[in-house]
Amino acid sequence: MAEEALLTTPQLRPRRRRRMRRGPLVVLGYGLNVAATGISTIIAIPLMVSIGGVSSWAAAAVGQSIGIIVTIVVGYGWALSGPAIVARAFPGDYSTVLTESRRTRLFLLLPTLAIAGLFCYFLVPNGANRFALLGIVSTGLLGLRLNWFLIGKSKPFVMLIAEAIPRLLGIALGLYLMFVFRDMSFALLGQIAGILAGVLVCSLWIRRYIRPYSDLPHRPVNRLRENLLEHRFGMAAAIVSAIYSSGPLLMLGYTSPSSVGPYAVMDRLSKQMFTAASPLVDALRGWVPHRDGVVRRSRARAALLGSLLASAAAGGVLALWGSSLVNMLSAGQVHPDGWAALLFGLTFALSIFSMVLGQVVLVSLDMTRQLFHNGLIGSVIGLLLVVPMSLILGMHGVFAALCCGHIVVISCNTIAFKRSSRESIR
Repeated sequence: MAEEALLTTPQLRPRRRRRMRRGPLVVLGYGLNVAATGISTIIAIPLMVSIGGVSSWAAAAVGQSIGIIVTIVVGYGWALSGPAIVARAFPGDYSTVLTESRRTRLFLLLPTLAIAGLFCYFLVPNGANRFALLGIVSTGLLGLRLNWFLIGKSKPFVMLIAEAIPRLLGIALGLYLMFVFRDMSFALLGQIAGILAGVLVCSLWIRRYIRPYSDLPHRPVNRLRENLLEHRFGMAAAIVSAIYSSGPLLMLGYTSPSSVGPYAVMDRLSKQMFTAASPLVDALRGWVPHRDGVVRRSRARAALLGSLLASAAAGGVLALWGSSLVNMLSAGQVHPDGWAALLFGLTFALSIFSMVLGQVVLVSLDMTRQLFHNGLIGSVIGLLLVVPMSLILGMHGVFAALCCGHIVVISCNTIAFKRSSRESIR
């Protein structure tokens, strides 16, 4: 900012043009990362089923579902707050941030994997234990990823080369060995090897990137206990978000079993659209945070306005054509009515805007504590409403309850953002 203040308007224009041209490239880069990992996963599933059978693949899927919780605990909020920390950090502090992250996550890795593995051992039948355990490890190790640093520095193509490609090579090698030895375990071992290779290559690239700043002044490394306390709200917010995302489907199985199938298809469509929107969100995570508070809040308002328009457009598309999309996705088996499509579109629009407001804007302002508290309030209200509303209205009631929860979260986070803006002016 100080450098730009010394430049005249004509001198600033080329720099702004370069930033405007770079924006679509950043989004494209994150999109390629999502496409690479997503397509490889879709290809791997039927191949694994063809060798291991449905029961073995289901055991691995159960392990991977448990592994998602391991990922959240081991990651300990760095995937949420890490990009903003890196984007705001002075170059001399990069090494300190990485050291703190590494110590925290390695401290949590083995105990969390052990507890999850013990739980899974008694949950899954004996013959499929190894597939479930490998599923836990193949997903839980994602908590060690360093993509948050690359997102904070807006380096999507580095992330593609250093992380996505090693993961793809690991998956390909695992599938090849699976067919050679006719054992599905090799596919899961290939996923594990790909993740570890991606972490290693990313670490080497980041070390090379921060080496020129090693002699700059930097803050001391916090103790492990201080790191655990500092990032506890980021991890808690991630857990609340995961429960709010998966909880309604489980609850619907008890309150309205006939609605489980249609809701599951619409939930899958929603998650696929979330995946499609993730490159834009990742680009904002690296762009909104800034060391200058005035610039950061200006970018936050621009991000909120853009996400409001984009979420409204996406919600409108789902409200108008959601029934046709769900019908296509379910091979003609599910036919939601107009009201279901409207509530579905509204839920998706609110969730996208809520994600940008909370996970991008509030996190960039170092307000993860407020994000967790507000998310907890909204999630409790939304999930409590799921039971009576699904009993009365079935799938329609679930979407209505989720909308209520999102509205509560958005209202609370908006109040927190405005209050923070007023305090910064004072």
